[in-house]
Amino acid sequence: MLRIDGISAASAGIHTSIQQFEQAADNIVTSAIAAPVAGVATPPFVAPAGARNQPAPDVAGEMVSAMVAQHGVTANVRVVQSAVDTYRDLLAMTNSDRDRLAASAPVTAA
Repeated sequence: MLRIDGISAASAGIHTSIQQFEQAADNIVTSAIAAPVAGVATPPFVAPAGARNQPAPDVAGEMVSAMVAQHGVTANVRVVQSAVDTYRDLLAMTNSDRDRLAASAPVTAA
């Protein structure tokens, strides 16, 4: 039986959002490094053997991707918080039921 609980799903979502954020950050840094600076002579970009030159990413688009990833992390953290609250409530109900049943159990004489 496959069981997926809220915390596991949210953890996977947080991991994915962090990877998306890191990719957007890498693309922004890459575009900043590749961008020419006015008045400064820069050597031509030489790609490692077998690599192809990629066009510079759109910085605005990458910032949007980073913000979407941030919202993904925030949403998944809220899912974790809700799951923890639910588990805490369930545990409290279980403990109160156990205490109530123990109190109502007949006492046997030894």
